[in-house]
Amino acid sequence: MKRVTQLGIAVLFGLSSGAALAGTTSQSASAATWHRGAPSALKGTWRTNYYRTSKVFKSAGYYTRTTFFVGSTGTDGVNDFYSKGKKLVESGSGWGVNHSLRWRYLGNHYYRLESKNGSTYDMIYTMYVRGHKAKISNTGTKHVYYKIR
Repeated sequence: MKRVTQLGIAVLFGLSSGAALAGTTSQSASAATWHRGAPSALKGTWRTNYYRTSKVFKSAGYYTRTTFFVGSTGTDGVNDFYSKGKKLVESGSGWGVNHSLRWRYLGNHYYRLESKNGSTYDMIYTMYVRGHKAKISNTGTKHVYYKIR
């Protein structure tokens, strides 16, 4: 009987230790933390290949190439327009001054970038990054971006 009691106590102690460990693990693995700036994996210049210009901007050029910049304090982008021979016809202006860049890792190679254009976080991008390739939401294109710098 003494042996059964000792075994029961050992099992209860093991279960309670496991529960305590499980509780601390889930708290320390929180991915909901915001970080200042941008992670090194995202910093740099990202650019698409040439793609056909949409009907809305057809007068600007035959092809478009989008460039997206991620810096330490903000993001920026530009759409450049090219002729059929891929000569630059018109260079677009930047997408807007922003500051106070912050990021959060969402899991499975997804990052969320937010920066302020004024006093609120309204420049919001989601980046899926694998190596030197990225898909970036809210840039006006669904094309793949390649890291060039």
